[in-house]
Amino acid sequence: MSDAVAFYKAFAMTSVKMNPADELDVHDPHTLTVIRDRDMTLLDIMRHSSANDMVAREWVTDFRSHGAVRISSSTSGRDGWPLSIPS
Repeated sequence: MSDAVAFYKAFAMTSVKMNPADELDVHDPHTLTVIRDRDMTLLDIMRHSSANDMVAREWVTDFRSHGAVRISSSTSGRDGWPLSIPS
């Protein structure tokens, strides 16, 4: 849960535009209470936001929603992503 609270505190310092209907508004201090009461993780936050937020959608779809493809070769890291971008 602490990752979700830290994320929301960091976003509250930005000028990010929020969906007015979203109950988890980063600019509303009460949102931190809601996150704690629901015991939400950062992934829970991303799932909540994914319908209206492209970055959150990437998180919850394992970065597949825009055609990112994992590479399986000797140049891949443990998670399947390249260790470096080929030149």
